[in-house]
Amino acid sequence: MRGRTGLALAAITALAAALRFVDLGHQSFWFDEKITVDLMHVSWSTLLRTLPHSESTPPLYYLAALAWSKLFGVSEVGLRSLSAVAGTLTVPAAYGTGAALVSRRTGLIAAALVAVNPFLVWYSQEARAYAVAVLFSVLALLYFARAITGARARAVDLALWALSSTLALATHYFAIFLIAPMGLWLAWRARPRRSALIACGAIVIAIAALAPLVLSQQANGRATWISHIALGLRLRQLAQQYLIGFDAPARLALLFVSLALVATAVGLLALRGGERERRGAALCAGLAVSGLLLPLLFTAAGDDFLISRNTIPVLVPLLVAGACAFGATRTGLLGLAASGALCVVGVVAVVAVDRDRSLQRPDWRGLAAALGPARQARAVVVPGGYRSQPLRLYLHNSDYFTARSLAVSEIDVVAARSPRHRACWWGAACNLPSLAISTSPPLRGFVFAGRRDDGLFTVLRFQAPRVVPVTPGELQAAVPTLPKYPRVLVYVQRA
Repeated sequence: MRGRTGLALAAITALAAALRFVDLGHQSFWFDEKITVDLMHVSWSTLLRTLPHSESTPPLYYLAALAWSKLFGVSEVGLRSLSAVAGTLTVPAAYGTGAALVSRRTGLIAAALVAVNPFLVWYSQEARAYAVAVLFSVLALLYFARAITGARARAVDLALWALSSTLALATHYFAIFLIAPMGLWLAWRARPRRSALIACGAIVIAIAALAPLVLSQQANGRATWISHIALGLRLRQLAQQYLIGFDAPARLALLFVSLALVATAVGLLALRGGERERRGAALCAGLAVSGLLLPLLFTAAGDDFLISRNTIPVLVPLLVAGACAFGATRTGLLGLAASGALCVVGVVAVVAVDRDRSLQRPDWRGLAAALGPARQARAVVVPGGYRSQPLRLYLHNSDYFTARSLAVSEIDVVAARSPRHRACWWGAACNLPSLAISTSPPLRGFVFAGRRDDGLFTVLRFQAPRVVPVTPGELQAAVPTLPKYPRVLVYVQRA
């Protein structure tokens, strides 16, 4: 790349980096990230032994994150920066894919759509495997595109496709639904066939190597919660979350504009697209559709793990397909204007979420600050059961209250004050149960000593003139909960 194309791609990549790195540590860790943080404090061998019981994803991300944490630490910025780097590098990879399939113009539009996509930005700011899985999946798509666009597939492209595909599979199992159709295409159409079959054979070996871990993690049942969400709801959420993320102010308006622009892309491709542009769009869209239909077949067979974040590897092929339509030469300025409008929607959604705490991950760090330091032994009662475990990362000198009885002189009851959103993401603050706000002491011997609000949580403080023996069961029974959330989590914190 030289001249204006190189400068344009550099500017787009810089924008992607800014959206991902600015305020990277603004939000506190949520429950899934807390699991990642816990794994960063064990040895390599312990991590590999623990993974089959604590996670439902392959080991590569956690091994990379453990090495990364040795250099950058386990703070929000330190640990999430691995995902931010991966998300930023996905942008030039998307450019390369669009350029290989159609043209540099298409590549730049694909890079721009990836750079500002709210769903991709969100997971580029999370200490989980998704952004890294997307990067390896897009690299596999890039080398697949290069392998099929020439008269003969170069051995180096096939080798890099096999390597990228293996890394994607070792990062997230759902990459198989994107990799498998590529492999079938290469085995059927690529020449020389011997090189293509060798590359596909490497993928088969990788799948066989991961099979025992897949079976072990499937038995642990950690992903069965997905099947408890209505399948129709999960399918409806795909379009919204792919286009504008989990939620945003004026959500319906932004979604309507985005869908209208997608329809515009389809119309432009049908009316003004050239043969190469239609072929590139059909290829990427076909891969993406297969990446969604194949999990549906597994769902029909009883293995239901279909949810938007698991299908995230297919999002970039969809954006590249859109770029093929927007970037068609005959669309002129209309295609550029429509793609630019979709980019503006993405930036608006990203910035809006960054400014609205109710649309973010639960602010456990802010809650710990509202609780303040413990002056003497106290119990902290928090709604949401396991969902509130990240508080322990920020509540110093605390542990889960598991003793039969403990003498405390203070009880802090936390009530969630998060507004409800129709599009509430399953891990967001709006999904925490609301506890009844009551100044009545939960146990005898305590009196109401004050209340503190931080917007998302309300802390009710009760104190006793002397230490009082209490049990976790007494506190769980004394704090009212909603029938849907019968459990609270009780911490004990020492001065």
